[in-house]
Amino acid sequence: MSIESLILPLIGLLIVAYFVFKYSVNLNRPHAGALGASPESVAFISYRREDTSEVAGRIYDRLVHALGPSRVFKDVDNIPPGADFRQFIATSLQNCSVCLILVGRDWVDARDEQGNRRLFAESDFVRTEIELALRGG
Repeated sequence: MSIESLILPLIGLLIVAYFVFKYSVNLNRPHAGALGASPESVAFISYRREDTSEVAGRIYDRLVHALGPSRVFKDVDNIPPGADFRQFIATSLQNCSVCLILVGRDWVDARDEQGNRRLFAESDFVRTEIELALRGG
């Protein structure tokens, strides 16, 4: 992994940290639960596996160490079997205090099997997560 591949995600994390402190987001406040998720989830990590999975894993580990595993949403592993994926993501984003969107070097130009940019596809889950986060859940 090159230093360049770490720059954008780290800048994004610094920006989020700035807003957390500026607007005094309380990471200790309880939240309403979502389907089978912990009612205490406060941080949501959005990323592209092929672009920033290593960085996402490190950030996840640090947040879990600081907040506890039930308070950090990172991946499909946090979604109970049989749950509606889109509804679960929407509810999780609505209940979180912080959404970290990790943007790597190839994030914008990620392509599907047909060569189309994934970000322009309504079925792209990263796009869906960002749209929901910007709408406030």
